[in-house]
Amino acid sequence: MAGDGELVLTRSTDDRRRYDLAGVGSVRREGLLGRSHELRPVVGRPLVARQRGFLGRSTEAVDEAGVVVGTFTQRGLLRHGGPVVWNGLPHDLTSRSSWKNGYELARDGTPLLTVEARGWGRTPARIRVHDDRVDPGLVLFTVWLVQQFVQQDAAASS
Repeated sequence: MAGDGELVLTRSTDDRRRYDLAGVGSVRREGLLGRSHELRPVVGRPLVARQRGFLGRSTEAVDEAGVVVGTFTQRGLLRHGGPVVWNGLPHDLTSRSSWKNGYELARDGTPLLTVEARGWGRTPARIRVHDDRVDPGLVLFTVWLVQQFVQQDAAASS
């Protein structure tokens, strides 16, 4: 991953349920109506991201052995940001704008990546990675989280 380069999440040409992020990995919806997604980083082990708890306010990423690698807990009822813990390290996911679906993931106040999402379509998200040392699994988990926020907002407005 190149630091400060923009990446675009795009629908796979051979699998309508998979979205690819060049140099990082892929996000694939499990089942036809599944709410969990497989996160397959180019480096590292495959993970499953799934919502937990009441109204999906908590989410987790687990590896094939069932070990929880990452968690997210939504802060408040109407706001989508909150703490992300990845491999035991705390991060913070915050909204960058109240008008667009733009979010920033930071660690100790230092931005690691930003995501702007539009929902699951042809090119559902644009990602800017500010630090090339960010775990590809964490990038995919963050993209998946932001896509969940977009879906929740769409459901609430309809």
